[in-house]
Amino acid sequence: MSDEVEMTATTRRTFLAGGLGVVGLAVVGTSEGVADAATAPAPARRHYRASVGKVFVLRHGTHAYRARLTAIRNLPHAGTKHREQCFSLVFTSLRGHIPDGTYTVQRRGVRTHSLFVTGGGRSTHAIVNRAH
Repeated sequence: MSDEVEMTATTRRTFLAGGLGVVGLAVVGTSEGVADAATAPAPARRHYRASVGKVFVLRHGTHAYRARLTAIRNLPHAGTKHREQCFSLVFTSLRGHIPDGTYTVQRRGVRTHSLFVTGGGRSTHAIVNRAH
């Protein structure tokens, strides 16, 4: 009897894991930008350096926000050796508040990356911390 219970639990786990994989594929398949972000190399400061002052589109689900990259700042713990991989992107929303969340950050000529964006008001930050 215990074998039957164990088999049922395994089957449920397998079914749930398979269902989550299908949902994940559906999400990635719905947006070309998300697929690009998933295959892009890790973000580096050099990807954004020439775009300070330029407008990006931040996409999250069906929502898109236009925001200007106003600065690239060093992270306090990052020494000179890690500054290329550890930095903060500061965006200013062109219209209203951008809610916290993971966004596909896009601009023509700049690699598309998926970044967690947070902030308050019209100033929004994306922290990149890939030193390790």
